[in-house]
Amino acid sequence: MAETGLAYYCGIDELNLPYLAAGASGVVSVVANVAPAQIAELIQAIGRGDLSRARAIHRSLVPLIDAIMRTSQGPIMAKAALAELGILDHATVRLPLLESPPKDLNKLRLALTCTPLAA
Repeated sequence: MAETGLAYYCGIDELNLPYLAAGASGVVSVVANVAPAQIAELIQAIGRGDLSRARAIHRSLVPLIDAIMRTSQGPIMAKAALAELGILDHATVRLPLLESPPKDLNKLRLALTCTPLAA
């Protein structure tokens, strides 16, 4: 990717690490709305060539990525996560989206408790 002269961006949170390691310019991330410092640090670690640190960051985000991207639609779960963290007053979404069912929220809450989120 880096040798093409084109700017490639990863739009799949689960694949941010391999895309960046292969030369992507950056990411278009749903999870970054919830964990902006971690995604920024992941990008910076790759930029420094610190793949060990980048892998550690990615691994720490896997439960959150899974809860946000594999439970329901990403925007629904990201908004629910921001409400759980107290950043938003509520997780109301506009139609045609629907709010998360309790089962999905439970998975999200568990992921939020086991994912180290920096301020």
